[in-house]
Order: sequence, then C-alpha cells, then structure tokens
Amino acid sequence: MLRSNHHSLAAPIAVLSGALLATMAGAGHTMHSDGMQRVLHMISDGAHLLAAGAWFGGLLALGCVLMTASDDADLVLQRFSGMGIWLSPFLSDQV
Repeated sequence: MLRSNHHSLAAPIAVLSGALLATMAGAGHTMHSDGMQRVLHMISDGAHLLAAGAWFGGLLALGCVLMTASDDADLVLQRFSGMGIWLSPFLSDQV
C-alpha cells in the first residue's frame, strides 16, 4: 500500500498498471479476428480489463477503509458506488 508521503507515485503507478493490464487485450480470443473487427475486439477487451481492474482495486481499497472503521467510510462507500455504476457497462463487456 502507498503511504501518505508517496502520493506523487500514485498516478504513475496507476497509469503503468492500467497500461500493463490493457496489453492483455491482445491475447486470447481477440487473435481469432482479422482487420477492423480485431481492432474493435481489442478495444472492447481493453475497456473491459481496465474496468475490472478499477473495480477490483476500488474493492480492495474499500475493504481497507472499512476494516479501519474510518470516519471517511460513508464518503468512500458513496464514491465506490458511483464508480461501480459508471463501470457496469464495461464490466458486462457489451460496449
């Protein structure tokens, strides 16, 4: 977990993690398509992987906040709920 004095590393780590996760979109069943269909399939899979990573990362952070019985738990629950609503279409992979 990042400590409060390392907030400057949070954004580069998030970007790098997202980029590495998105590269997985080029593997698996996307390889069975050709041309523009393959590109669209990779974009869809990339969006799905990024949404799943954001949801799972948020779930871990939510668990940590709830375990510490923080005063910010209500705010964190509201933010996680809002994030979940926006990520739902991408998690269903029906984009």
